[in-house]
Amino acid sequence: MNRPELHDETVKLILAVLEGIAIPYASTVAHDETRTRVLHDRLIHVQVMLESLLGSACPNVDDAVSHLNEKLAEHPPVGYISQKQAHRRIKAGATWSEAVSLDYRDQEGDR
Repeated sequence: MNRPELHDETVKLILAVLEGIAIPYASTVAHDETRTRVLHDRLIHVQVMLESLLGSACPNVDDAVSHLNEKLAEHPPVGYISQKQAHRRIKAGATWSEAVSLDYRDQEGDR
């Protein structure tokens, strides 16, 4: 069965939404609190973009995505240690406590 291709504008919107919500999982509950705050802020901007497109008589997807990207840049997924970061640190020889520490620094510049 052939699946119809998505329109370019639909793909742009999907990618913009994913950019907004697909941030790395936190390594600990404490870090998840920070991740949740960042994700919440990013979700608000995604919601505003989608609502403005739906409410517009003449929606401009490129402008909406561009504006969303600017807003997402104000809320980068930082300030917590992701699961992937923690696992990389452990493989490099860190203990779990070291691996989930915001103060951790290795020779290769973990961040």
